[in-house]
Amino acid sequence: MDFITNMYSAALLLMLAVRICADSMEGPTAGCTFDEDLDPGLCEYRQVRTTHCIQFSYFLYSRDGHSPGDLQVFIRVNGGPKGSAVWNISGSQGRQWHQVELAVIFEATVSEERQGYIALDDIVLLNYPYKVPHFARLGDVEVNAGQNASFQCVATGKVSESEPFLLERRNSVVLDTSFLSRLSHKRLMATFHVEAQRGEQDLYRCITLSPRGAAVSNFGELIVRVPPTPIAPPQLLRSGPTYLIIQLNTNSIVGDGPVIRREIQYRASQSTWMETHGVGSLTYKIWHLEPDTEYRISVLLTRPGEGGTGAPGPPSPAGPKIQPRQLALQWEPLGYNLTRCHTYTLSLCYRYSMPTGGGGGGNNATVRECLSVERNTSHFTLRDLPPFRSVHIRLALANPEGKRESREFLEASLRSH
Repeated sequence: MDFITNMYSAALLLMLAVRICADSMEGPTAGCTFDEDLDPGLCEYRQVRTTHCIQFSYFLYSRDGHSPGDLQVFIRVNGGPKGSAVWNISGSQGRQWHQVELAVIFEATVSEERQGYIALDDIVLLNYPYKVPHFARLGDVEVNAGQNASFQCVATGKVSESEPFLLERRNSVVLDTSFLSRLSHKRLMATFHVEAQRGEQDLYRCITLSPRGAAVSNFGELIVRVPPTPIAPPQLLRSGPTYLIIQLNTNSIVGDGPVIRREIQYRASQSTWMETHGVGSLTYKIWHLEPDTEYRISVLLTRPGEGGTGAPGPPSPAGPKIQPRQLALQWEPLGYNLTRCHTYTLSLCYRYSMPTGGGGGGNNATVRECLSVERNTSHFTLRDLPPFRSVHIRLALANPEGKRESREFLEASLRSH
């Protein structure tokens, strides 16, 4: 396939080349100018062509008849874009070598004014190593939205810190390098930082420019991941005097996985203090909560990488309310010899200490109360007790003949029920 260019010198670089051929097409044996005072008959032709060709062999074969891939040849002009392929072949071509000859045609067309000069010289087929640097393969970069992505462009060859290194986005936006580091006398690395926002996924490539020419790398993809957020709020499974058991509800998320960490974030509805606990299962028990208090509970999810924690999910609806502490008591039924008198009364008395003042000085006040208990009953529930307080309890039996009290006992299990 012919590649046509006007008034440019181009070099076709191919590692498989085995010979170069050149011939002339319709050209003069001497130079010709197009000045107004010269006889136009000296230059009767309007178009001149000269052809330089490259010949190589290729082999594409697959035993099962499937396509092994494709082979393409491109021409790059003065370090510009790769452009479209000037020759390509694909599919299995049989178990043999095939020979191809590609011609680069330089065509000069004389303008209507017939003035000026057109010249072509020093056509060279370049061999490896290149006079300009070449880049190692640029890999894809994956980051979380809001973080900086780092592209590392490693150039090998005659590279200098004084020559510009650029990072080009697919839409031709060019970024200057932020950091250069010398890896060896023939290797230089340019590092570019790109702020990765949501929806900024795109292709980038490295470019270096020098008087010897330009080098361009392959395109590497910037992959921007969105940290996950639960769609549903956590579900309250059970509540106690000072605890809540919730289900995280993290099966459906907005954003990207995988989820590598789950956390519970909660606070009292009237408080600005927030607590966060790591969670190792899909249900979680939150301890040591204040009674008669509403709590706002959300779930945090994290994916791999820096900045991988998403926004908190929706809070639990209306906020679960912690019930005050209560204490269930039970005793042996009273004997007949005690209950045969129908005028007796049974009371349950309790006491506990509460701090006073609020200055942390250690002063306590004792709260005492006695409650009447129905006759012929052997159980009672104390309600609205303060958290984290030991309660002293005793029973009192009274009739017209007198009063008798049980031994006082200490109930310290209010920390968990």
